Amino acid sequence: MRYSVCSAVRAESGPSIEYFVVPPLCPLAGSPYDFSRTADHIERAIDSTDAWLARNGLQKSGIPDEMRPHAH
Repeated sequence: MRYSVCSAVRAESGPSIEYFVVPPLCPLAGSPYDFSRTADHIERAIDSTDAWLARNGLQKSGIPDEMRPHAH
């Protein structure tokens, strides 16, 4: 599962560190192996992260819903 890395970090570090998980691009347009879309993915990631920050993303804890199993 995609969020197992976050769970592993949390289990290992406990409450001693503060970290945030920024929601990933979802859906990801095209194949992750199609590097011709890199500029578009970077621009979308910037816009998505800016919107997350504007919605007080740094004030929330836990794993973003976008990283949990879901369908489109």
